[in-house]
Amino acid sequence: MAGTFARSYQLVKESWAILKQDKELAVIPVVSAICSMVVLGIFTVFGYYLEIRFDLRTIPTAYFYLFSFIYYLITYFVVSFFSAVMATCVSIRMKGDNPTLNDGIKNASAHVGALFLWSILSATVGLVLRIIFERSALLGKIVVWIVGALWSLATFFIIPVLVLENLSVGKGIKRSKEIFLKTWGENFVGGLGVGIFFGLLFLAGLAVGFALMFLVSSLAQPTIPMILIGAVCLLYFVILGVISSALSGIFDITLYNYASTGKIPAGISPELVQAAFKPKS
Repeated sequence: MAGTFARSYQLVKESWAILKQDKELAVIPVVSAICSMVVLGIFTVFGYYLEIRFDLRTIPTAYFYLFSFIYYLITYFVVSFFSAVMATCVSIRMKGDNPTLNDGIKNASAHVGALFLWSILSATVGLVLRIIFERSALLGKIVVWIVGALWSLATFFIIPVLVLENLSVGKGIKRSKEIFLKTWGENFVGGLGVGIFFGLLFLAGLAVGFALMFLVSSLAQPTIPMILIGAVCLLYFVILGVISSALSGIFDITLYNYASTGKIPAGISPELVQAAFKPKS
């Protein structure tokens, strides 16, 4: 456990060093999250209007699934687009150049067709798995979960493949699977390092927040202190999420570069990457 945490901490330090060189990388997950929330808000309001106006419970299920598909499609596209922006900027940095957000947006925009087709496919797969999951018994739900996990692994590198190798969606999926399988080993600890490290920070913040809430609850007027503690905790969790997302994006592209070229960018320790993807013998 100590070794796992040490690798996680080292991974965070080295990814953080790259992030400090290009602080604008932290803006990308923020904008992506804001856009995703806007989409969710629009569909929530629109869905509520449809339910009140037309009583969705009496409308055939096909219309509900169509509504869900459109939501999935737009959400997947937003996430894919900003993932492409991140992949482009990190890739430029790892080549020794100085990227700008405009570089990432321009390259993502140049591949908007492929990203949209990928979003259609992702939305379709996601909706089909959801329908099967909802209509299956326990064993069927487990199978759906396994299929979904395998799909996620096979398409792990799809975004960098699409925007950095200029491949079509079909060839991109094959290429992503090929890169993943070529270097897949039993140890994936390095890839989980950022999640482990920030997961511990999240739990620590949660514990401190609850402890402070408990302490101030005994005050004569605890409302305002509790609101302030809640606001600080929320800000803390948001900042953690932003930094975690940015560092995960940096390390994902590091893995992609290593898996596709065998080269490890300067600033990242070889043992961290090799712990995440150990080539097959």
